[in-house]
Amino acid sequence: MNKILIIGKTGQVGRELLKMFDPDEVVAPDRQQLDILNIKDTREYILKIKPDVIINTSAYHDLHQCEENPYLAFKVNWLSVKELGVAAKSIGAKFITFSTNYVFDGSQIEPYKEDDSTNPIQIYGMSKLAGEEALSKYYPEYSIIIRTSVVFGGHGSPEKGGNFILNRLKDINKKEMEIDSQQIISITYAKDLAFVIKQLIENNINSGIYHVANKGMCSWFELTRYIFDFVGSKCCLKPVDRHGIDGKINRPIYSSLDTEKIKEKGIILSSWQDAMDRYLKELNYV
Repeated sequence: MNKILIIGKTGQVGRELLKMFDPDEVVAPDRQQLDILNIKDTREYILKIKPDVIINTSAYHDLHQCEENPYLAFKVNWLSVKELGVAAKSIGAKFITFSTNYVFDGSQIEPYKEDDSTNPIQIYGMSKLAGEEALSKYYPEYSIIIRTSVVFGGHGSPEKGGNFILNRLKDINKKEMEIDSQQIISITYAKDLAFVIKQLIENNINSGIYHVANKGMCSWFELTRYIFDFVGSKCCLKPVDRHGIDGKINRPIYSSLDTEKIKEKGIILSSWQDAMDRYLKELNYV
């Protein structure tokens, strides 16, 4: 039986991971017990419990906050990831952490593969790419980096105050609203993402970068239209082209993820529509 350390148990993915594994396998400290920004205490904690697998779901992922606080963004998304990797290496533990489709600039017109060139265009993407590069340098042997996109599950992210789907469900009684129609994305159900992590561990897949998202792609407009149709909203949606600009934030116009590599490992996720159906039913929209 593996001893699995889950960092970030209150997030969308962390909560699903807790359901995925036998409780006897899991150590899941809260922030008071393990503050990953405290490097010394983090190393000591990991050396004390000696997990076989460390899963890091923590991140500084609010795009606007990252632009306003680049130091903190890099401290969480780069330095902490590096130090967790170093600590994992010291005890020979497998280390799994998460990155983002925002390491790409959106200039492609086909889904991004793991070895496509990266070129982030905002602080968030830059800090996550720095974390990837740190692991590639300090602990490539047993580190798995999961690039994913638009994660949704449960009651959303505490840091973001929900998620895109939950926020759109608050809008279903509006008469009309505008939604970006040009940015093309992949979306990822947290339950499915947690399932993939379990499969990676059970199949003893040791290292590398993997793209994980539900099958297919959509625009924010198409996603919102699907949600509103599912719940029977009469809101008049108007597509708008914001040219990848969200306030002061640059977003890649196209950032859908190619998931063939994970499929070759025998792990296949359902379509984004199926994932959305299951999530909305989970939320009792039936």
